[in-house]
Amino acid sequence: MKAPFQVAGKAVDWTTTSQEESDRNYGRKMRKQEAEEGKQRKELAKRCKKDPRRGECGQYQGYRAGY
Repeated sequence: MKAPFQVAGKAVDWTTTSQEESDRNYGRKMRKQEAEEGKQRKELAKRCKKDPRRGECGQYQGYRAGY
């Protein structure tokens, strides 16, 4: 009669997220956010280099990863 408990245990394992999976997913999310921030900063730098008199050429105020 061990089989029903094994099946139930496997079902629980499949439906829960392990700490390793959670960490991996969080890392993936942060890398994606950091890539987006880098892209926006690069675009801002390009626009400022082209026309430094623009009002947006001070400190970066755009998207920040992790916030």
